[in-house]
Amino acid sequence: MNLRKRAAAIALAVIMVIGLAAAIAPSASALTIISDDNYDYAVISDEALALYRYKGTATELELPEQYAGREIIGIYSDCFRESGLVSAAIPENYTFIGESAFYGCDSLTAIIIPKNISSIGMLAFCDCTSLGTFDISGAESLKTLPEAVCQGDIMLKSVTIPPALTKIDDNAFSNTGLTSVTIPESVTKLGIAVFSGCGDLASAELPSALTEIKPYLFADCTKLAAITFPEGLTKIGASAFENCTLLTGIEFNNKLTEIGEKAFYNASSLDSLFIPDTVTAIGAEAFAPMSYSKEIDITCYEGSYAADYCYNNNVEKLTKTTKLLGDVNLNGEVEILDVTYIQKYKIGETDKIPSYRAKALADTNGDGEIAIRDATLIQMFIAGIITEF
Repeated sequence: MNLRKRAAAIALAVIMVIGLAAAIAPSASALTIISDDNYDYAVISDEALALYRYKGTATELELPEQYAGREIIGIYSDCFRESGLVSAAIPENYTFIGESAFYGCDSLTAIIIPKNISSIGMLAFCDCTSLGTFDISGAESLKTLPEAVCQGDIMLKSVTIPPALTKIDDNAFSNTGLTSVTIPESVTKLGIAVFSGCGDLASAELPSALTEIKPYLFADCTKLAAITFPEGLTKIGASAFENCTLLTGIEFNNKLTEIGEKAFYNASSLDSLFIPDTVTAIGAEAFAPMSYSKEIDITCYEGSYAADYCYNNNVEKLTKTTKLLGDVNLNGEVEILDVTYIQKYKIGETDKIPSYRAKALADTNGDGEIAIRDATLIQMFIAGIITEF
């Protein structure tokens, strides 16, 4: 068992021993329990109950909205754990689903999370191996998808993430059957290994506000062929794309500072890469094994950290170039055509400056934007009015 899987197994064991008895609602030890033939109910208040334990035998359920004159507002941890449920309709008035509430329900095929659910406990739908529909598109009160919420749900092929969501925690969709995923712009944090082991995941769109790709985020996604990094990305964590053997077309932005160890380990379809001079840390075996990294064609700036890294790691296909501000078309000269490219870019012809490297060279005044002022400075340079940017 490799280090990542071993660490995940240990973490899961700790979670199951320590965390499964905890609920999002009040502590179970402080609860009063009332019962009927099918359920134990936890008394939340004089007006409200929550489902505490399912005792029935039916496999297709419409969960109750009230009992004994009190409204039912949620589901406690472990309530349906490893039961034979095939379906469970959750009422609109429910507000929470506890930890491991449906853990190991391997016959459960579909679940719809209603709009008033504001919190879901970790492992809530973990190892529901028949779960093909996890519909959270209408969960407008939900801000966080918890740790391992759908981990191991191998039949889950797609999920629509609601626009109010801001965070997806560790392993949320690891080892599922997802084939593609679009993460809304509202999401600012993705945890460790969120999509690791999704062997059918072919494409993923990351939100523009994301600044860090956590370790193992897409590890072992062996069908992932392309990904676009957000403009503000500063860090790629350890093993983030390890064993992504079909991944091509990687382009780092000009804010990236760190590439973790084994970040692209065995991403064996990568054949060329430009590493900007903003990168000041590259972990061991980031592009290993070394027999492979000798094959990749890496371009970087003379004197940069990346140049030293490549030299020290015996990267053979290395092109070191001068950082020539104003050389927008990357032909090694600063000329009037570079001015034209900026002008056309500003009117919407974004293909004129398609790469992050070209954008960095177009930003001649270093203010983080490509503007007409940059074109003016290039004209002044060509005319000899200024000698440097």
